[in-house]
Amino acid sequence: MRRIVGTQLAALGLAALGVWLLQLGSERQALIGGLVALAPNLWMARRVHRAGENPRPLVAAGGLFGAMIVKLLIAVGLLALALRQLPEGQGVAFFVGFIAVHLAHRVGAVLTPA
Repeated sequence: MRRIVGTQLAALGLAALGVWLLQLGSERQALIGGLVALAPNLWMARRVHRAGENPRPLVAAGGLFGAMIVKLLIAVGLLALALRQLPEGQGVAFFVGFIAVHLAHRVGAVLTPA
């Protein structure tokens, strides 16, 4: 879990740096985009970690199903809120951070041993 989160944070930093260097918009918007992607993942990682400690696997599985629905609601809510507040012309910067964190989530999952 820590490796995945670390990979996402590193990708977020690199995305913000890339936005700044390439002058694609505000690096702050890149950071916000990345945080919109990262927050639901952090919440879900905490729930998965807690479910792994549950001695009753079926109860844990049911809890994870509910947690996934809540994660989806958090993600949609944060994205809607962020896009509603997004300044004009900052969409590229926002989505650079957003996509970088989502890609890093996949890469971090592949790199993490089972």
